[in-house]
Amino acid sequence: MGAPLPSRGMVVHGNARGRTIGYPTANLVLLDRTYMPADGVYVVDVEIQRQKYRAMASVGKNVTFDGEEARFEVNIFDFNQDIYGETVMVYWLDRIRDMTKFDSVDQLVDRLKADEEVARNWY
Repeated sequence: MGAPLPSRGMVVHGNARGRTIGYPTANLVLLDRTYMPADGVYVVDVEIQRQKYRAMASVGKNVTFDGEEARFEVNIFDFNQDIYGETVMVYWLDRIRDMTKFDSVDQLVDRLKADEEVARNWY
């Protein structure tokens, strides 16, 4: 992807579905016309209050749950703070895969585990 391109967003409440499957996400609303990649799952760094955290991001509809509207959400590794209403920067590092509709939540969780391993080990 070249040099990391940033997106600036505000953390808002979502459906909290990720939390129930062990992958809580910060749902983001873009604050300006910043970069947004094509739908998919990505390795990203998230900057919160001048500190960077590795994460994986999902862009697009939650097709496994028959989602109708596009979402922009990040699962921030090793992070457990309330950041609702905070402005964060997301730096896009690499694409992991396309959005995929899974036949079950268990299949989705298995894939998220693999995605997390890719993101954590990205150099």
